[in-house]
Amino acid sequence: MASCGKDESRSVEYVPYQETDDGRWSMISPSGEVLFSEEFKNAPTVAKEGRFMVRNDAGLWEIYTTEAKPKKIGSEYAYASCFEDGKALVSERNDYVKIIDLNGKELKKLDKIGNKIVDAVSSFSEGYAVYQTGDFYGAIDDDGKEVIKPDYLVLYPCSDGKFIGVNKKYENEFNKKNGKKKLTYDVLDTSGKKLFEINSEKYSNTGTRFIDGLLTVAVEKDGKRVLGTD
Repeated sequence: MASCGKDESRSVEYVPYQETDDGRWSMISPSGEVLFSEEFKNAPTVAKEGRFMVRNDAGLWEIYTTEAKPKKIGSEYAYASCFEDGKALVSERNDYVKIIDLNGKELKKLDKIGNKIVDAVSSFSEGYAVYQTGDFYGAIDDDGKEVIKPDYLVLYPCSDGKFIGVNKKYENEFNKKNGKKKLTYDVLDTSGKKLFEINSEKYSNTGTRFIDGLLTVAVEKDGKRVLGTD
């Protein structure tokens, strides 16, 4: 399912469809142009930046060009993200995550960042990705350069040029099992500079993404949760 959005540069170019319940998969554009018909056994992803992905019979991701006769690029991946600004994050089976370009060429292997072993990397969001090392999280840009050190117990994807995270100094409170946790959320820019803090005692809940400079928050009023923005 695809939805509308303001950023046309990240728009969906083609979507997969089946002509029959048990048929092979085809691709069609939002304007109704059929790119190819009954080409794949398994369902492809939507196509963006001239590329789409589909799982093979071994359950691994393959990346294809968005053409009438799709061409496979790169290898077969246990994990693969969609492309953003010509780059994607992929990982072959039993290997580290790496950044590749639209032709499948490896740009950088993310085995270590700041001399720390990388355990996981999220998809790019606005040109940045959250990564995990041990129990902590940091962030990199799409060149693999560290922009936020792994000092966070949780770090949400970049949105509206900002990250929201909980610093590891709150680890004891964060891991508390019962009762309301008294946490302070850091709001950071894409260079890792802290812009301001959000105190959990002020709000009963907060969103994880900024949209047009606003963040959804909730407060308790007369025993009920009331939503707003801040």
